[in-house]
Amino acid sequence: MVGHNFVVGGAVRGGRVLNTFPGSLLEGNPNDVGRGRMVPDFPWESEFVPIAQWMGVAAEQMDTVFPNLHNFEAGHLNTEADMYR
Repeated sequence: MVGHNFVVGGAVRGGRVLNTFPGSLLEGNPNDVGRGRMVPDFPWESEFVPIAQWMGVAAEQMDTVFPNLHNFEAGHLNTEADMYR
């Protein structure tokens, strides 16, 4: 799944694109798993973890709120400082 998310608001560090867009959407690209499906380079958690941090979710609660979080390297997750002032 390839998608776009926009985060807007007064505290958002705007004017930037976080993460990357796939180099190719053509069949047979490295992320292609067939039938028009793609494995993303970054999980959806990369967008929502910083929002949860900003909203006050404690670090020790993140695994409960995001049960798949342990499956990703920290480098594939944005931080609150990446998204907000």
